[in-house]
Amino acid sequence: MTNWFEQNSTKSIVSYTIFVAGAVWAASTFILADNRVNLLKAQIESTSAQAEQYRVKLELLEREAATLRAQNSEYLQWLGRTENALPAIVPKVTELKAQVVGLTSEVAAYRTRNGQPAGGNTERRIKVGTADVDDLTGIVIAVLDTYADQSASVSVSVMGKVGKPTKVKAGHPFSLTTPKGQFLVSVASIAYLTDEVKFLVKPTSVPE
Repeated sequence: MTNWFEQNSTKSIVSYTIFVAGAVWAASTFILADNRVNLLKAQIESTSAQAEQYRVKLELLEREAATLRAQNSEYLQWLGRTENALPAIVPKVTELKAQVVGLTSEVAAYRTRNGQPAGGNTERRIKVGTADVDDLTGIVIAVLDTYADQSASVSVSVMGKVGKPTKVKAGHPFSLTTPKGQFLVSVASIAYLTDEVKFLVKPTSVPE
């Protein structure tokens, strides 16, 4: 046998090389196929999680719609039993709206007189996929997503700087320094059903 290998060394080397190449190819093919399977499994799991999230949101929306329909039915019944209800309500609503506008103007004027930005200490309601840019204070607030556990992914920054996505819950504070002073931006509430986050912007100091 030894003499055969010695006499046929070239054939032996070629055969061994072909065998090794085949083994490597088979192993590589198996690893690549396994990686593809794992990738597909991960994608399926991610899609299933998103589908479950949308299913929960749909159920909550259906409950909310049923509640609103019941309340609307009660209001319609009340209006039907109350004579001249609408003529009495409309003027009062108009009056209250006028009062709100007047008070808002007074508050803005008071802040301006006392060196506070008129846009300070305000409320911001921002939908998922949108951003609020306050030209007066330079604060930029963006909502990236909301989740079923009443948390949200948001970005809060000063105009001209890139904000860092942060997962937050109600009460989370952001402290910002702008040319108009220092501000505290707080997450007031997170509405998963309507994909909306409410923020409160409060000035903590103003430049001298």
